[in-house]
Amino acid sequence: MALRGVALLCVLPLLPGCASTWEKSWLLKDSTPNISRVQGPTERRLRNLLWLRDQEDSDDSNSLKPLLGTEDYVAATDIYKDERYAEAQKAFKKVAKKYKKSDIREDALFMQAEAAYQQDHYAKAHDVYAVLLKEYPSTRHLDVVSERLFKIGRIWLDFPEVAKLGEVQQVNYDDPKRKLPAEEPTKSGGKPVYIPNFTDKAEPLFDTAGNGVAALQAIWMNDPTGPLADDAMMLVASHHARKGNFVEADRFFQMLRETFPNSPHLQEAFLLGSHVKLMSYQGAEYEGKTLREAKLLKESTLRLYPDIADKDRLKRELDQIDVAEAARDWEQVELWLRKGNKRAAAVCAHTLIDRFPKSSYAQKAREQLEALGPEYASGAVLLQSADPPKT
Repeated sequence: MALRGVALLCVLPLLPGCASTWEKSWLLKDSTPNISRVQGPTERRLRNLLWLRDQEDSDDSNSLKPLLGTEDYVAATDIYKDERYAEAQKAFKKVAKKYKKSDIREDALFMQAEAAYQQDHYAKAHDVYAVLLKEYPSTRHLDVVSERLFKIGRIWLDFPEVAKLGEVQQVNYDDPKRKLPAEEPTKSGGKPVYIPNFTDKAEPLFDTAGNGVAALQAIWMNDPTGPLADDAMMLVASHHARKGNFVEADRFFQMLRETFPNSPHLQEAFLLGSHVKLMSYQGAEYEGKTLREAKLLKESTLRLYPDIADKDRLKRELDQIDVAEAARDWEQVELWLRKGNKRAAAVCAHTLIDRFPKSSYAQKAREQLEALGPEYASGAVLLQSADPPKT
């Protein structure tokens, strides 16, 4: 009986619904492993080799076998430590090329890029960082690579900051196709993308700004959870907004809002995003989706950030959007009149009056309904069948 009692006690914790205190604590605890002290294979073996060089009398029976190419890598590292970066760059390049199938290549590529970076040869460094990320997307050097690419991208984009609303072209509500100049225009500089660069090793051969955007894009593509991902995306969106590439700016601002909802740039992404979306509007003759989306974004911005500094400006722009929407409705009235469809014109006119009763276009719609006749002005004709049966 005693044995049966012991067995029963052993089985009880395994029954469903009978989780013990220990089991609950185990289930609730964070199961994410701590990797703060985890080292890559190259680092472990290199550390072991360096330790052996300093401990000549130690027993190496339990040491890890050095990676193929470790001695050449250590020699290149010594050159780098002496700040002979040009020589070190060549040495690391040789190691990376010679030992392509060895794990040492990952570190050799990284150090080759670092040596170029220390010489301000940003174009070469960018190219090698790109190779490293392509071959080793989860490289343990990812944090440093992201920092380097962020600095390179900013240099090539002439050290941009997050755009301010006054730096972006303004909407011309009278003629949306013709944009108004920015209130605080930024300086224009840089050579045309088609002129090659043969002298400055800090810049790429062609299209410095385009390569700067690519460097920043590589950050959130390869390190989307890193601390610089949202910063890089915001700078790219701001760059396009300043340059008047409103469709691209709108795309990146929207991407930031959706991908990084906790970003400190979220407010600017709403504010500037609503502006560049409105800048994409071409006028009453074109599709009005962007106009509706811009209005929704501005309303969302005011709702989410009621104390925003640009609140009065947003309210004025919402009023102007209402005028633009009324103009679109009036355009429909005129379209049906040109086609001789009085009934459809009357429907659009009544819709305009209901949506924007205080607008100047509403007054035009009332006058047009009176001109069509009392049955159209009262709406009585709209209650009749559109296609009465033939007798």
